[in-house]
Amino acid sequence: MAWIRGATLALIGVDVALMALGVALYPAYFAQPNAFFYALEPLASLMVYAAIALIATRWTGPQAEVASRVGLLFGLVAGCLWLINLTLETSTNLSGGAGLLATAPFLLGGFLLWGVAGAVAAWRTSSIGSGVLAAMWSAMICALLTVTYGWTLPLVASRRLEQGLANDPDFLRSRWTDLHAFVLANSFDAGFSHLLGALLISLALGAIGAVVAVWLRGARQARSLAA
Repeated sequence: MAWIRGATLALIGVDVALMALGVALYPAYFAQPNAFFYALEPLASLMVYAAIALIATRWTGPQAEVASRVGLLFGLVAGCLWLINLTLETSTNLSGGAGLLATAPFLLGGFLLWGVAGAVAAWRTSSIGSGVLAAMWSAMICALLTVTYGWTLPLVASRRLEQGLANDPDFLRSRWTDLHAFVLANSFDAGFSHLLGALLISLALGAIGAVVAVWLRGARQARSLAA
């Protein structure tokens, strides 16, 4: 478990560094209303992720090994789907129904994989807890990879992002006057949503997948014994 703990904490460290670099390169960010709040939310979420990684990796044994390996595998695959989704959102001009149809399969596909991770781990170990942990690991890895990519974009493609947000209703309602600062705030807010949503959704879907897998495994064993 030490290696997955180290990798997760390293990725969290990279994300914190990206946040710090973004505002350090543009200190005018803090001149906008509630700018500190937009940065504080994702930072707090990253600290929660670090705490979960430290606590969860104290659980050792075969079930924990299965959960971590399954979570890593499905997390990497789900992360690829979410990276494609984010790329489509930022590099295309699709909006409305067309944009939703183009990106939704990748976003929802990640959700599905978290539930499948929970089911696979629970099936292999006959443990609901192992399944939930696998789903959580997969979601955390997926979200952290996506956030890392998302927070790199304002550093390398700020002009593109500014063009996409110039007429955004949220920007027009925000009372912010600095578009580049709004790009940073928007990326921080999106990161917070992804981090928090990943935890909550994976816990729910992981629990459902794990319960179903353990029930099916038990029913299969009962049929085998009856035969």
